[in-house]
Amino acid sequence: MIELIRLRRRMHYGVGPIVAMAITAMLFLSLSRICLSLWQLDTITDVSLGWILTQGLRVDFASVCGLYALPLLILLIGSMNPYVRVPRIILFIIRVYGTLAFAFLVFNELLTPWFIADYGTRPNHIFVGYLTDFSDLISVLWSAHKLVLFSTFIGTLLSFYLGFKLNSYFMRSYRQGTFKYNILALVLTICIVPLGIRSNFQGKPFSPDMLEISQNSIANALPLNSSYSAVYSMFHLDELLLKND
Repeated sequence: MIELIRLRRRMHYGVGPIVAMAITAMLFLSLSRICLSLWQLDTITDVSLGWILTQGLRVDFASVCGLYALPLLILLIGSMNPYVRVPRIILFIIRVYGTLAFAFLVFNELLTPWFIADYGTRPNHIFVGYLTDFSDLISVLWSAHKLVLFSTFIGTLLSFYLGFKLNSYFMRSYRQGTFKYNILALVLTICIVPLGIRSNFQGKPFSPDMLEISQNSIANALPLNSSYSAVYSMFHLDELLLKND
């Protein structure tokens, strides 16, 4: 009981709120991956479920490092002076950012079953093309996938509500760390976050190509999360279009 109380206090101290947001995101992404893997279990016979889940943790960690690096740095810099309280506007912005980030992850995962059923992989450059003309995406879903459209709309709205409630809880009674704590946290952030985003010690940063060990496209795509896959496709759109021509 005492350890639980200490854990809850740490959640509201220093970088605890951002870490809690990141862990929540990773848990959600892992749960989504498990559900998708069980759904596609009959089609991924040449790849083990254990490999998909462990590689998925690697991708999810890279994702949350990239997604939460900015609010983490803002919180650390804003609380560096222990004699000056972190402005409430910064805490509010971080809370809103955490809500939007969680809703972004949920939105992409909710659309994943439809995309897998139609295209046999996670959201990729084709999905990015839909997002650039959002009305086109709505039109496609309305014409043949109304249930997906409504469930995604409701699920995303729910994620905004739950995300704001959860992030408000993480930021409630926030206590900034001491100067020594913040310096140590900043050093660890500078060391861990870039390495987490790269996700390896090699010269080349991590890319989805490194997970292509099967002839089955969905088996290669399941270790990714849909937000990572979509964002990667957006930044490498020209390269992927040439590859698929």
